[in-house]
Amino acid sequence: MREAGAKISRLSASSSACLRASVLDCTQSFASVTSALVETAIACGVEASAGGRVAMLVDCAGLCCRLECEGFGVHPDLALRDENLKVLTQFAVVQLVTRPRGSLETVELLWQGGNLASRRQSRHVLPSYGSWIIARDLMRNIPVRRNLLAKTPKGKHLALLRSKLFPIVASNGHLSFDLSSWGPSKQAGLAFEAEAGTPTPLLLLKAFGIDRRNLVQIRAAAEGVEISLYYLKDWRLQQDVLFEHVLVNG
Repeated sequence: MREAGAKISRLSASSSACLRASVLDCTQSFASVTSALVETAIACGVEASAGGRVAMLVDCAGLCCRLECEGFGVHPDLALRDENLKVLTQFAVVQLVTRPRGSLETVELLWQGGNLASRRQSRHVLPSYGSWIIARDLMRNIPVRRNLLAKTPKGKHLALLRSKLFPIVASNGHLSFDLSSWGPSKQAGLAFEAEAGTPTPLLLLKAFGIDRRNLVQIRAAAEGVEISLYYLKDWRLQQDVLFEHVLVNG
């Protein structure tokens, strides 16, 4: 029962938008935010298919991350239309510094509160094609969610991040990836690394620390479609597919 004198206030449009965005997959965890940024960088890097490296530095305590693309740059016009980025910028400050292939200028874009705050020629001149994407002040406008994420142990953040990143890494074998964590010297360091062309089974072993003897692969192919399922060789997990890879027409 509502107390006497209490009022029900209507949420502002910006707060409502943030709450709607917070139910989407890319806002469910710190790992989801980072993996969504990786997907955006690859999707908006029109020359990413030629190869390159994606380096991620995450601060699990401060809930911020930095993504660096080497060998290819995010196209600013594509970034402005990217759906993942539109959602992310509603609850984080996102900065993009980029020099896409063929461009002589380094462009800087800044989003705040879901809106593009500025677009200008950057003072950070990139000597070669590439991009930085920095996401900070995550969930400042939804304090309850931010507090929950801030209390999550670093190990859990990194474990979930490896799980979220694995399908992206396995589906982009022409790119190299590395994930590092920031923090005190005992907690910082390289958490995951994958060179371009690494076979999927080896990626699984490196990403999740699986014993090679416990990995089972089931493969099927028909009419130009190849499907590979990877299981852990454990009777308790026989119903759980660790990873599914679909390769269509080679």
